[in-house]
Amino acid sequence: MRAYELLEGENPVEREISPFPTEEKLEHLLNRIPSLLLDEQILLIGRQVTVETGTLDLLGIDKYGNVVVFELKKGESGSGSASEASILSQPQQYAQALQWFTYDDLDQVFAEYRTESHTNDWLPSSGLEQESLANAFNTFFGRPVKPENFNQFQRMVIVAEEVTDQTAANARYLRDEGLNLQCVEVQRFRLSKNEGESPILVASTVVDYDNKRVQPRGDQKPNYATTNEAIITRAFAQFKDITKAPDPEDLFPKGFDCREPRMRSRHPGHPDPVRYTLRVRPLESNSVWISIDITTRGLDIKEVNKDKLADHIRTAETRFEDAGFEVSHKRNTFRVVEKEWPIDNLSEIRNEAFLNEVAEQYAKLVNIGHEVMLDSDFQ
Repeated sequence: MRAYELLEGENPVEREISPFPTEEKLEHLLNRIPSLLLDEQILLIGRQVTVETGTLDLLGIDKYGNVVVFELKKGESGSGSASEASILSQPQQYAQALQWFTYDDLDQVFAEYRTESHTNDWLPSSGLEQESLANAFNTFFGRPVKPENFNQFQRMVIVAEEVTDQTAANARYLRDEGLNLQCVEVQRFRLSKNEGESPILVASTVVDYDNKRVQPRGDQKPNYATTNEAIITRAFAQFKDITKAPDPEDLFPKGFDCREPRMRSRHPGHPDPVRYTLRVRPLESNSVWISIDITTRGLDIKEVNKDKLADHIRTAETRFEDAGFEVSHKRNTFRVVEKEWPIDNLSEIRNEAFLNEVAEQYAKLVNIGHEVMLDSDFQ
């Protein structure tokens, strides 16, 4: 980025960048003037926010209610303590941790930001006079968003005095692969006749995308692949050994991008038609449930005695029920054993405690099912 000063009676004079003395000064300035961050309105709701994967610099909300993570860097984007790899990986890790934040979680972050702003005498941003995030959003953007519709997408922005060519190239690749990643340069210049006065600030977006990609569509359907993978990843360590799988993907050859991923055990003594299914359907049936199914879909098996398999599963009815599951005596194919969670709104499937509970129960279902089926002769 280049800046020129036009002096009366002289040729244009190029002015050098006046670097920020510290990263904290850069952060303080951007917190004070958030319009420098992006070429769009951003409501800041957090500064130095601690999440599971670390502490992010600034956290904002866009006009759709999506969270926006800002990773700040004094000087070049890929220099000093922030390598070319870490300058991109850090905001991804923060966004990953934030994807499960419900409206209540974000409202708590906003409440802490309001308190810290008054305590530290930060210059107030628009919306801080409101006591809730929903009211601040309505004041700032001029329209409301339902609590359950916050945080549909997670956006990441690298902000540096200079975005290197390598950072820009890497960011474009990740953007094209589907990550909501942008890069912005913020620089300051001092003019010759105003050396003792405030500097001139210039911001430029180096890596960008059309905002339509983060605009919620239709009925705000959740990301099934992300939710499924989150549950399975949490549960995998508890049944890794008994299923004989090196990683979760080995148990789900069709991946997690479907509403009903069925786990196929790799244990040689476990009957192939017996599957452990995860069903995430908060919109269609207002529920999430897990089950043991008996199916030959995708298998080169002509005949299977499903009734006999189901009857064998039911021999452990008391054990399943003691663990909190229901055992059907009417169905011999789908949901022979099941557990269901009613869901009132989409925010529940982003709740960390809820995901942990489903994962724990799924692990129990798999382990009990294996102990029962390994005691059978259905091959």
